[in-house]
Amino acid sequence: MSEKFIFEFVSPENLILSKEVQEVIVPGSEGAFTVLSGHAPVISSLKPGILTIIEDENVDSVDYFVLGGFADVSSKGLTILAENAILRDELSSEFLDTMIKNSEAEIVASDNDITKQRFQEKVDQLKEIQNIL
Repeated sequence: MSEKFIFEFVSPENLILSKEVQEVIVPGSEGAFTVLSGHAPVISSLKPGILTIIEDENVDSVDYFVLGGFADVSSKGLTILAENAILRDELSSEFLDTMIKNSEAEIVASDNDITKQRFQEKVDQLKEIQNIL
């Protein structure tokens, strides 16, 4: 059995989870990565995606959809600061449709190419997630 580490999962509204876990799969902006006990320190931004929490091998994993945010891996453990977090089981196609439409409206409304590119990437990521569901 792998060692556990402290995991804190926070959104602007509340502390979602604070406990010892065995593994967390994080949707990093440069690609998904797995955090285990003893992981090297790293800070990463999050892209919209599925965050998987594995408490231990005898318990089913729990998946959350995160819209974005930051992951901070340190010697103390992992902290996820999520813009928005929804249990995967509660994630609906309608919610994703709304997020996609809002992001597409931001693309049309923006005069800045960098902002347009950022929102286009978000649209693409949300559509990928929608295809998974």
